Amino acid sequence: MPPPEIVTVVLGAGASYAVADGRSPVDEKFRPPLTRGLFNLNERPWLLELTHSLPGVIRLQSDLARAAESDERGLERLLQDLAQHPVRERRRWFRDVPPFLQAQIHRASRQYLKLQAHCLPGTPGGGNYQKLVDDLFHTGTDRWVVFITLNYDDYLEQALAIGNEAVTSMRDYAHPGRAWRMVKLHGSINWFVDLSSAWDPTDADFPKNWREALVAMESRDYDRSIGVHPGVTDVWRQGPPFRSPPRQ
Repeated sequence: MPPPEIVTVVLGAGASYAVADGRSPVDEKFRPPLTRGLFNLNERPWLLELTHSLPGVIRLQSDLARAAESDERGLERLLQDLAQHPVRERRRWFRDVPPFLQAQIHRASRQYLKLQAHCLPGTPGGGNYQKLVDDLFHTGTDRWVVFITLNYDDYLEQALAIGNEAVTSMRDYAHPGRAWRMVKLHGSINWFVDLSSAWDPTDADFPKNWREALVAMESRDYDRSIGVHPGVTDVWRQGPPFRSPPRQ
């Protein structure tokens, strides 16, 4: 018997931006963003509600939007500069940016495809990601696939779940009994780092909204986390996020 064909699939933001198959209804205002649209509040006004408890995003919005519209490297450089900025206030504002990105990508991945919930009870559908998975695994060819994705959303996980290969823990990304592995180079909307072990919550530089979110997450107090850490609440209602090791 011949060995399985080894395939590497690399996915970027364009794959999620074009997730709709053109035949199913979508809610266009929730289309997964490309980098240039991440901080464009004019074109995507629903993002404003995500900033109510994340005022740092509003303070930095103009700079962030300008950097995102230039190129990805420009945005990355700005975020790195803000994280290490000599002015404490700007470092505080920066720490509102990651939960803002998590919240908007999570909402887009749940509300853009209107027929998601009909693909499998309780499991959103993967749109064109589902076609990709079907073409790779359901054509009679024995394959071993490595997915390398730069995206934070979980469209690919949703598509794989429809084939009864759900990702419910970090181990499932490299499950020995499956014909695929997945590497998410930038992380995921449903992963989190235990910041309480990485930062000192008593430090005056530790933002109040993060401190409250950590307490709410530890106690599984979902309602208390509403308005404190948008996006985390939605993810936790579906099950605890996957814990990853704290950064040193």
